[in-house]
Amino acid sequence: GEEEIAELRRKVRQQDAQLADARQRELRLQQASQELRRERDELLRSVRLLEGRQQNGAASSECGGSSPSRSIAAASALGAPGGSSDGGCSEDHDWLIRRVSDLESENRVLRAESDDVEDRMGELVSLVRAALEDDPRAAPPPPSASPA
Repeated sequence: GEEEIAELRRKVRQQDAQLADARQRELRLQQASQELRRERDELLRSVRLLEGRQQNGAASSECGGSSPSRSIAAASALGAPGGSSDGGCSEDHDWLIRRVSDLESENRVLRAESDDVEDRMGELVSLVRAALEDDPRAAPPPPSASPA
């Protein structure tokens, strides 16, 4: 009767709220994942630049041939250990490799969480559909058309 309808409506509203929360969380995860990808790409470029300098013999005791301060400044801006003339380049290079690996791990975790959220959203949508199919009267009333 009326109580059952009210309960179904309450469940639908609760599921709608859960669905909205899941969508917001998915959006935040997607944004974080994009930021991590950008940071990873930038770090990979830095690693390749440093590796290229080393392979080309341009690496000197100051780690960088023509512009060591640029790569050192870029690395330190990202929280890397500062390069110095006594082997800092190797330290920076090692840090960048570790950082890229860490970012890839974080990215995998975020993707797994995002997949989980998508699965849960699908389940919520299925529950709402099933509830509406069981009792179409539980559907919220359509928005009234306002005069133009």
